Amino acid sequence: MISGVEKLGLQPYRRTAAIVDVEHPLPEQSPMVAAADHTFYFRREGTEVLISPSETVPSGPEDARPRPGDVDRLIVKLNELTTLGIRGVRRAWTGLRTEAADGVPVAGFDAEAPGFYWLAGQGGYGFQTSSAMAELAAAQILAGQGAGHRAAGPATIRHPGQRRRWPPHAGPSGAEQWNP
Repeated sequence: MISGVEKLGLQPYRRTAAIVDVEHPLPEQSPMVAAADHTFYFRREGTEVLISPSETVPSGPEDARPRPGDVDRLIVKLNELTTLGIRGVRRAWTGLRTEAADGVPVAGFDAEAPGFYWLAGQGGYGFQTSSAMAELAAAQILAGQGAGHRAAGPATIRHPGQRRRWPPHAGPSGAEQWNP
């Protein structure tokens, strides 16, 4: 329990990134490249390249910093797989991203704690989703919508009242289903 509200089982995960100097800069309109097995991604960052080992390592609360070898191993891998020619690290950092067990962001008033609004679990997509999630939160809070309200629209956002069991179980059709 935190602030008088039952926890939702949110889990922080480490994510390391670095800006690297490359011998062969990516063209201006280059897309982000992500490995199909989720072991790395990279994208153009000016004349440099942002790289990440895309790790999903559970973490407790901490002042997260890159672990020795994480960026170095990725540089070796990317130099083997690409023609980037990574020459050095300009800067590297590690942050914590939080996810719900099902990976879906949580937004809405808590069904069991009047006035408590959840806005959490954006995972590794916080930079991309934060503006839209903030607009949703502001609209719901300013409208005074309380417990039990579900946002309408195309986004799949888990309402905090939908407490789910992890892992999912197979339903009658054999498809994965969630138990509230």
